[in-house]
Amino acid sequence: MPGYLTNKLIMVLFFIVLALTIAISVYRGEVFTAALVSAFISATAVFLSWALGRELDPAHQWSAFISLPPVFIAFIAIGRPSLLALLFFILSCRLLNRTPGRQPFRSDSILLLAMGLLLYFNNFYFALPCLALFFLTDALVKPVNNFQYISALVTSAAYSALLLLVSPEPASYVPGSIPVFYPAAALIIVALSAIYISFVTRHKRTLDDLNREELNYLRVNAARLLIAAWMISEIIFGGAMMIHQIYPMVIVFGGIFLYHLTVKTKERLLKIS
Repeated sequence: MPGYLTNKLIMVLFFIVLALTIAISVYRGEVFTAALVSAFISATAVFLSWALGRELDPAHQWSAFISLPPVFIAFIAIGRPSLLALLFFILSCRLLNRTPGRQPFRSDSILLLAMGLLLYFNNFYFALPCLALFFLTDALVKPVNNFQYISALVTSAAYSALLLLVSPEPASYVPGSIPVFYPAAALIIVALSAIYISFVTRHKRTLDDLNREELNYLRVNAARLLIAAWMISEIIFGGAMMIHQIYPMVIVFGGIFLYHLTVKTKERLLKIS
């Protein structure tokens, strides 16, 4: 909600990142207009990373902030990630989590399908089947949404047609761009984090954005695991070049993992003392 301290803090961080990126870009010799564009993308990537973290771990407001400094540093070191992929899975999470406090509109499903199609043509070949699973889960888990059966069917049909028309091809690796061991590290981070976060938050409950209804843990966990499965699929298929596109999402998972690991370690140390 707008009154949350964390919501105010992320807006302050947005402008801090904007100013820092402009300064770094100008120092590197970029013209001001190019620096301004880079700064806006950088600040947006940080903001969307925070938003994704809030959807992946809605019961803990502060866990989403752990990943933000590494995301900013990675942006400066690696370059621009896919903002479309970030936004796609934030909206997918909100659809399944029901964090907005309402059942998704049909227009929400249509928008996500359109975004999934765009991602397919940008070498994200597993976004559509993952979206179909989001729709199917939304249709099956209470409170059910029967329209999502149609959404899942249409998404699956569109994906099947695309596979016949445009065969997926793994992205070619550019030597020296990203170390080849990064995919293995990313796979471990995402898999380990998803499992650990699901375990330690299994008893945590929170309300939707309107503070009206308690979120269904099964939905929250399903969204988290579906995103992890999608990321693992894309990394296995796309290799090192896919890391360039989705590194904020990998870092977000790792940040939430570190937050909960730190909290649990502190609790155990207090019990011992």
